[in-house]
Amino acid sequence: MPGNQTPGAASTTSPPPGLFEQFRHDHPPSIAVFNEVEWTWHTAGGQAASATLVLAPEPGAAAVLGALLDRLAPIQRIIAPDIPPVPDIRALIDGLAAICRTEGVSRVNLVGFGFGGVLAQCFAQRGRNVVGKVVLVNTTTPEAWVGAADRSRYNIARLAPAWLLRMTALPALMRSAAPSRTERSAWKRLLRSCLAQRRDKWELLSIRAAGFDAQRQSAEAGGWSLPGYEGRIQIIESGADRRISAAQREALKAACPGAHVRKIRDAGHWVGIVDPDEIAGFIGSFLTDVNILDRTPSRGGPRP
Repeated sequence: MPGNQTPGAASTTSPPPGLFEQFRHDHPPSIAVFNEVEWTWHTAGGQAASATLVLAPEPGAAAVLGALLDRLAPIQRIIAPDIPPVPDIRALIDGLAAICRTEGVSRVNLVGFGFGGVLAQCFAQRGRNVVGKVVLVNTTTPEAWVGAADRSRYNIARLAPAWLLRMTALPALMRSAAPSRTERSAWKRLLRSCLAQRRDKWELLSIRAAGFDAQRQSAEAGGWSLPGYEGRIQIIESGADRRISAAQREALKAACPGAHVRKIRDAGHWVGIVDPDEIAGFIGSFLTDVNILDRTPSRGGPRP
């Protein structure tokens, strides 16, 4: 009879795909090597010459943005890079610019979560001729991203084996995501797959090392600022974000005095990633609405 199976026989039914596998199926990765660094990125929403780069809060974690991409794609062409575990901030910005050139993008908006927001600001500072609007979610300036406690934790972590760093990283990422009880199992599987993209100890520590590099460059430049972006920056904060301190939030607003600030109460550090509906509305409106202070040119400039 159909469906009968010999007791004890191996099942021929494949397990259902998880969130990571489903994301890569819906948004097949593009892969290229730029300056000896391998990059992977995912696209949605067509082939327009203008696009929005959505930058995840962790290296190798574009898949956590799947639900948000699906909501933004009807109004924007979206590119979501899997940030490689590279500790050099210049190499990361060069790679993002190379993705834009490869995709034929001449005008780009930026949406950055956490450390992705630091990358967005560094890209915006270098790419004033090609960057339109910038959305910064639960982040701070490159100058304020790293604190004394971060340096101490990094120095201790350098002595630990990769398996221990991976084991401790998963609970930290789960706290940042804060999925509901019914979603915890699926998100744990997703985050394990994301962490698997970072193979050794130094790749697991790369986000902190890149943060140090961004802070050093900011200090060498005499402090952080984004002149010329009046009316083009939106800051989104969470009321229950435990990763970004009040001082870090104020540092970002001081560096972007003309920013449009929105706050989502009772949301954690990865606001809009697990439950993207509210933040997708904020981002979509900001990227498409006309602001009288907006100095975005009506036509695309030179490529990044």
